[in-house]
Amino acid sequence: MKGFCEKAVASKFSCKTKSDSSNSEPQSSDTKLSKVSLWSSVFASAFSVFETNSESSPSASEKKAIDNSRNNGWTTAVRRVVTGLCYKISQEESSNHASSSNGLAEFEQDFSSRILMTYRKGFEAIGDSKLTSDVNWGCMLRSSQMLVAQALLLHRMGRSWRKTSHKPMDQDYIEILHHFGDSKASAFSIHNILQAGKAYGLAAGSWVGPYAMCRSWETLARSKREETDLECQSLPMAIYIVSGDEDGERGGAPVVYIEEASRHCLEFSKRPG
Repeated sequence: MKGFCEKAVASKFSCKTKSDSSNSEPQSSDTKLSKVSLWSSVFASAFSVFETNSESSPSASEKKAIDNSRNNGWTTAVRRVVTGLCYKISQEESSNHASSSNGLAEFEQDFSSRILMTYRKGFEAIGDSKLTSDVNWGCMLRSSQMLVAQALLLHRMGRSWRKTSHKPMDQDYIEILHHFGDSKASAFSIHNILQAGKAYGLAAGSWVGPYAMCRSWETLARSKREETDLECQSLPMAIYIVSGDEDGERGGAPVVYIEEASRHCLEFSKRPG
């Protein structure tokens, strides 16, 4: 800003010749007034919005009010939501790692208790594909696994459950993890999901959309329903797919019907006889 103003003054008052320099002193007062006027015009538009009077200063009470507002009224806070629970994290918490009733520490503990799945490699080959990694193509499958894993956590552990490092892991938690291993022996492995979704175009090494993914899980859940002991089923719940139209391929606004969801659950709870 300083350089800009100096250039403006320099262009207005260019260097004088030697003949002019002899007359410069009598005009010095006029030159100063002109410079002040120019500086005023440069800054007037930029600072007029503040309506500031340079001759006045805030009183002691006004200064105190400003300080109080800075200390009490302008604390920066952000909200983070984890599967329906909202955590308010203040700027002070983020910098000091302080713990409060609903802050950063609770958010981190909740987030770390979710089951996270990403690309893997080194597992047994998927069918005839000989693929031993899902890097670059398995994102939708891993996302669906996390969705079902979270549903199982809520069903068996409850929303308030948290994973702790100072004591052994819960047996129920370990059993849930085993369902998502990368082998045919694990109920919800990438191998079994692909097998269940063949009718919907699922294949190792290929991308897949969310609708086909959901239908594949529906098929997989139906096959697991044949297990005789309902309490020991790997997926003791129904899968209800919400779609905007009959086939789901054209999108549309999905609507959840409570009656339909209840009917699915009721039918699922009836043991095959």
